[in-house]
Amino acid sequence: MIGRYILIFSIFLFCFSIVSCIEQSTNDASKSYELWAGEKPGHGVWAIHGKYWQSAHFTKEYITYLELSVVPRWKADYIAQNKLTISADSTFSISDGPNWFKPKKPYRIWKQNGNTQLLCVEELASSHIFLFEAQL
Repeated sequence: MIGRYILIFSIFLFCFSIVSCIEQSTNDASKSYELWAGEKPGHGVWAIHGKYWQSAHFTKEYITYLELSVVPRWKADYIAQNKLTISADSTFSISDGPNWFKPKKPYRIWKQNGNTQLLCVEELASSHIFLFEAQL
C-alpha cells in the first residue's frame, strides 16, 4: 500500500519537474502580458506590444517588455504596488529591447529605488506605458 503512494508521488514529482522546466518565449502582446501578469489583459489595460522570455529554471527567471494602453487607475495602482518614484533621468535606453520599445516624448520615467530590473516609462501625451521587468 505504501509502495503505491510512493510510486504515485514519484510520478507526480517527475511530471511536475518536466512541466516546470520548459522555457517560454513569445512576441505576442496579449500572451506576453498574460505570462507576466498571470491574467489576460482587460479591465483597463490593453496590450499593444509585448516580448516575454522565461527560463526553464524552476525559480521563474524572466525578462519582459510591454507596451500597454492603460486607464489612469491601472497606472496609479501599478506605480503604488511597485513603490515606483519618478526618476531624475531625462532619457533612458534599453540596449537589448525590441525595436518598438521606444516611447514618444514627452515621457516620464518611473523606477524602483535601487532596482535596475524594473522600469516604467509613461508617455505624457497618451495613455501608453512601456514596462521593462527582469527577474534573473
